[in-house]
Amino acid sequence: MKRISVRMLLVMVACGLAFTTVAFAARLPKGIVVFTNDDLQTGSLPVAGVFAGYHFAVTGFPIIDQIGTSGFVTLKQMKNLQKQGWDFQVHAYSDQVHASGYSRISDWDISSDIHSAIVTLQHWGFGRATALAPPLGDYGLGEGNIDTDRLASILREDGIMICRQAYPDGQDIEDSINRIKTFDPLKVKVFSVKQSTVGVNPGSVPDRFYDLIWSAENEGTLIVIATHGSANHPDLSDDYTVSNAVLNSIANYVYRSVKAGKIRVLPLTKAVSLFMSGK
Repeated sequence: MKRISVRMLLVMVACGLAFTTVAFAARLPKGIVVFTNDDLQTGSLPVAGVFAGYHFAVTGFPIIDQIGTSGFVTLKQMKNLQKQGWDFQVHAYSDQVHASGYSRISDWDISSDIHSAIVTLQHWGFGRATALAPPLGDYGLGEGNIDTDRLASILREDGIMICRQAYPDGQDIEDSINRIKTFDPLKVKVFSVKQSTVGVNPGSVPDRFYDLIWSAENEGTLIVIATHGSANHPDLSDDYTVSNAVLNSIANYVYRSVKAGKIRVLPLTKAVSLFMSGK
């Protein structure tokens, strides 16, 4: 299989530290895979079911004001996911902010939304969030997105230390890779699980995914696998909902590597902490 470098963005914005002053391990003795899940719609529950079969911890990024509404998980279901090893970090408090992204609103509105999400997650008993997945992957990727330095400043003020970013909706993945600025000292690689990236049957998972796992196994890298929803028979018009069979094939492949002692599966914040220490 051809090896490629799929470099999305996971940015450390430690308070008071410039990106270049943070010490990172050149590689880990054992690579890490992080599974994330965005929005926490009801389609996240089948995703949880697949990952539970392998005892994988997952980092969830909910839209806070939608929790308990039609089409989204309830707080009780989030608590059950927590018991399965899930942790929850910041995606958006308001569905309005989630739909618009950061580039169309003021710094105050961005900070207010992030702060409200942090406070609510803590009030719900999920701890103090220190990671963010910006709505629409809005983190300095191309014209029209929020300026990187501008968002980094906001995140420092709100105590957010990790920013998991994905390419904008509708933008070709290779184009986004070519346009991205290299200011990621972790060299983290992100694979977004959607129908357009993994297909609709287990045999259609592309070489890109296997290449990334190879990188974790042999180069001690940190791989983020981002999911949204899954179903036995997903609507083909919903790109973000993949089949349970495809998701299971991905999880099973990772699980075999875990059992072989080649990689670890960890929540996002713990994975980054280990990456910083090189353990």
